[in-house]
Amino acid sequence: NKRLRWINGNKWDVQESLAHLKRTETFLDEYGCRTISIDDIRPMLDLKFWCAFGTDKVGRPNLYCKMAGFLPNHATL
Repeated sequence: NKRLRWINGNKWDVQESLAHLKRTETFLDEYGCRTISIDDIRPMLDLKFWCAFGTDKVGRPNLYCKMAGFLPNHATL
């Protein structure tokens, strides 16, 4: 059950879990994470240390960061 895992992740503190959930929802809305598309992140993908593999159930892109790409000799800035 996702709710129990969320509460467990907050050390079984129900009030803190609710506050954390509200902060998470605010962050997602504030930064437009719910409406992101591949076109929005295309400039980051061109830097060679981000890659997108498919989408989630809602259609948002799944992004992965290749840490080796952060090395100065690999990044194309």
